[in-house]
Amino acid sequence: MKTKKFKIKIQSLESFKGDFTKAWKLAEQGKQWEAEYDLVLNFQDASALSRVFSPERIRIIQTIREMNPLSIRELARILKRAQSNVQKDVQDLAALGILILKKFKASGQKQESLRPSCPWDEFDVAV
Repeated sequence: MKTKKFKIKIQSLESFKGDFTKAWKLAEQGKQWEAEYDLVLNFQDASALSRVFSPERIRIIQTIREMNPLSIRELARILKRAQSNVQKDVQDLAALGILILKKFKASGQKQESLRPSCPWDEFDVAV
């Protein structure tokens, strides 16, 4: 089974434009840019990276991987954080493709809840 991994890059806008041009040309040839990664996230500077990957969000990712909570409510309880704050962080990470949210209904539950999961085996950071 292929290892699923994503890359986080910190690079200038000019460098990003150069990478985009290379990726476009490779795509025209039917090839992939950075094909060893399933997802590549680019940030212009470390401050932008730190807003997305705050210590609390990294804790969320680690907890999901280690504890496999059944819902965001359970995740918030494990983290001892307000559910609304955890919900926002999880939604933001899911929007970037870092987390996956699947509808889940436990036996005895009346409503479905969203179950967060982290599909990545590896994270690479490039500066």
